[in-house]
Amino acid sequence: MTWLDEIRIELGRAHEAQRVGNESRVRVCARRAAGIAVAELSKHRSEYQHSGSIMEQLASFGSNTRAPRSARQAASRLAARLNEKFVSPSKNPVDDALIIITFVQQSLKQS
Repeated sequence: MTWLDEIRIELGRAHEAQRVGNESRVRVCARRAAGIAVAELSKHRSEYQHSGSIMEQLASFGSNTRAPRSARQAASRLAARLNEKFVSPSKNPVDDALIIITFVQQSLKQS
């Protein structure tokens, strides 16, 4: 199974969670999908090497100025915890994950 297959599975799980209204599961699956992409990028591009958990990788990617602002912001939103009112900074975690995944796919095509 390729990393893209793994991402498709996680995005499928996220969409199913959206369908049944399980927003916590949507965030988890979107984070996993984005984390898979970031991990793949770090295997091929040394300037994006990250280690640790998916959350640590997303946080690190979110502060990496080599990535485009949109991807950094998406990663930061996904890595952020819920606020005191239990609201996520990511209004649409799947869209945030897709921003990162698209960037990774484009970056890997260029290398």
